[in-house]
Amino acid sequence: MSRARRALLSGLGAVLVAAGPTLGSATPAAAGATSAVSATEASALGQQAYLYGFPLLEFLRVQDTETSVRCPDSNTGDAPVNSFANAARFARPRDRIVVAPNVDTLYSIAHLDLGRGPVVLSHPAMGHRYFVFELLDPYTNVIGYVGTRTTGSAAGRFAITWTGHRGAQVPGARVIDSDYRRVWVIGRTLAGGAADQRRTQAL
Repeated sequence: MSRARRALLSGLGAVLVAAGPTLGSATPAAAGATSAVSATEASALGQQAYLYGFPLLEFLRVQDTETSVRCPDSNTGDAPVNSFANAARFARPRDRIVVAPNVDTLYSIAHLDLGRGPVVLSHPAMGHRYFVFELLDPYTNVIGYVGTRTTGSAAGRFAITWTGHRGAQVPGARVIDSDYRRVWVIGRTLAGGAADQRRTQAL
């Protein structure tokens, strides 16, 4: 069994154990009363614990896989924590850096750990080129966007900050708050033919 699968199963077990108190016996106020949980109720609670816990563990599995390198890899989309991997080419049909990748944008992928303070995302002036950085929490809910439609094409500087540990302020940076320590950033930059892709990569 792989290390990632063992960690996944172990984590799900922890989630189910954490749900255990909800199955407990009567409270002191109801001493003497029975509160037996039926098999159907136990199954339903187990399913709820699974639905709650699985996305978080899958997020950590993906992060573990995509950050288990020493330097960014433009072919796989893998990079160390708090570093971007910038694609050198368009995604192919077999690529699964994301579930259904675009075929007209170059991807930039990063997994952030905000535990030591804000992580700064900056980009140059992008002119008329469309781009977007999508910021996702561990449930893959969007917590913010940086890009053409939301923040504009002028050069930008953004401090992605965990509300649980804000750390030092970053001068001149707009703050994007995250309620979670870990954030997944998926960047997409529009490009055309080979020459235009090289210009995009230069940005």
